[in-house]
Amino acid sequence: MIKYNYPLKKYNTFGIDVRTKKFISLENEKQAAELFKKGKVCSGNCLILGGGSNILFTGDYDGTVIQALFNDIEILEISTDSAIITVGAGLEWDRLVEWAVKNNLGGLENLSGIPGHTGAAPIQNIGAYGTEVSEMINAVHAVSLENGDRRVFAAEECRFGYRDSIFKNEMKGKYLITRLEFRLSRPPHRIKLSYGNLEQEIKGRGQPTLATVRDAVIKIRNDKLPDPSLTGNAGSFFKNPVLNTDQYTELKEKFSDIPSWELGNGHV
Repeated sequence: MIKYNYPLKKYNTFGIDVRTKKFISLENEKQAAELFKKGKVCSGNCLILGGGSNILFTGDYDGTVIQALFNDIEILEISTDSAIITVGAGLEWDRLVEWAVKNNLGGLENLSGIPGHTGAAPIQNIGAYGTEVSEMINAVHAVSLENGDRRVFAAEECRFGYRDSIFKNEMKGKYLITRLEFRLSRPPHRIKLSYGNLEQEIKGRGQPTLATVRDAVIKIRNDKLPDPSLTGNAGSFFKNPVLNTDQYTELKEKFSDIPSWELGNGHV
């Protein structure tokens, strides 16, 4: 679907009332590939828009906005301890987490309540409460904006780091992410409660489960952040500083209760 002079108010969580010169919504991956094969779709200003939760429009957009609408979930493979699922990029992220918890598939529950669409998750390697999405990503499917070629990025090719990936660096603006593959755990699950005040919030909810962790995370987030449907906001986009272990040790000596999280490769 192509529309012109199209309003974007409902497509950004700040609710800014602006318009885009051209708006293209894509119903499936085949349509996306065929569109970009034609060329020149993104020759000028071009914006791939997901849930609009990480953007602040300051005026009308003089270019083309593209949004993926495909939002299906499919189980590709089931083994004794895990399941591989595939998810369309246009699915709201929290709907995916809700689906996973209801189907007793673990790994995403600590990422409950994060706004935006699933296709945006690998770009900045979203994370919360001791979990990063890269831990569950099996592969990222994408379409070239230049020529419509399809490509599958294996997890190791994505170069995931703390709030970082190849899609924020050398592949920035070159691909439309169309689909993600996740490897999620089957029971018994390894519940993560060590980050922040999550363990304290879990107390009183009974035995920790995927559902109680999800409920606790949503409660904490709702206490901290306003509902974007009521008050325009971009959620939490704070990025913690990264230190090498020597710098962290020196800081720890001065502030013994400083919260921290090991990233590996000698960094905290």
